[in-house]
Amino acid sequence: MIIAVGINHRTSSLETREKVWISSAEMKQFLIHLGSTLLEECFVISTCNRTEIYGVVNAANTSHIPNAVIEELLKYKSAQKFVSHENFYRHKNISAIRHLLNVAAGLDSLVLGDIQILNQIRQQFSVAREVKSVKKILHRLMDGANRVGERVRRETEITSGAVSTSYAAVELALKRFPDLASKSTLLIGAGATCERAAKHISARELGNLYVANRTYEKALELTRKYGGYVVDWNDLHSTLPYMDVIISSVSSQDYILARNDFENRTKQTLIIDLSVPRSIDPAVNAVNNIELCDLDSLNQAIARTLPRREKEIPIVERIITEEIEKLIERLDTPLYSPPRVSTVVLSEILACA
Repeated sequence: MIIAVGINHRTSSLETREKVWISSAEMKQFLIHLGSTLLEECFVISTCNRTEIYGVVNAANTSHIPNAVIEELLKYKSAQKFVSHENFYRHKNISAIRHLLNVAAGLDSLVLGDIQILNQIRQQFSVAREVKSVKKILHRLMDGANRVGERVRRETEITSGAVSTSYAAVELALKRFPDLASKSTLLIGAGATCERAAKHISARELGNLYVANRTYEKALELTRKYGGYVVDWNDLHSTLPYMDVIISSVSSQDYILARNDFENRTKQTLIIDLSVPRSIDPAVNAVNNIELCDLDSLNQAIARTLPRREKEIPIVERIITEEIEKLIERLDTPLYSPPRVSTVVLSEILACA
């Protein structure tokens, strides 16, 4: 049996999702654990909008496995008190395959036609390859996900006008400050999300750009590409009073900015926290002259480009159905030794077809 269990932006809030977000380092340990206890094969997708576990089960009695996998995730993240089993969806066999292909195509994303999700899946599947938690069945499912993602981008316009959270953040800043060209923007972090934000800001020549990052060299590299000034990490807090817009995307288990960092604020300031888990204390939003937005707050800005892409959904769904049929054919071969194992898995999949 192929299973998929997960939590996403449709089933839970950001506050709930961040409790089960898995870093790359955590992912390796978790995959090894699942592979030694519950699943023959497994890989994890964990992004700002979802954490999902895909697996192959060969046991005779498998009905308990999805809930057992969820429980292992909650234990691993010490999230039993904060996240309920009811926040999770469960798929098996054809439904699990279809769900993965929907995700790869951008149909299940917060941003319909998400242009980032396929690369995120590829990167996290490579973690599973590294710890050898995927074998031939999940490799073939990943091949199908790659084909769907590439066909969708080649044969449809589902990604036309699709926006990243970085783009949406810059658009929100422009909406709040039409004169953003005269303002100062601070990026906290120098990873892919902040780099995309820097690219959008630079392309529009939107005022003074500052970049703070724990690793000075990475911040320097970003400013060399897109302009701006580096803020030493130790000077981060003293820089805050001079900023009009702050966009944060860093990996941290604790808040890096708190309410007392913004008390007695006289300047109107927009803060956009794109981190998962969140890097800025939500209590900051209660401070006068501060507007704090997180990922869930960007929905409205992102939704403006939706209608044109919605028309492409039937074409994308047809592509997914075609690839599912091809996958079933490819799975109809001995994948394991002994062959009996693959026969059990395949017979379950075909029964759902």
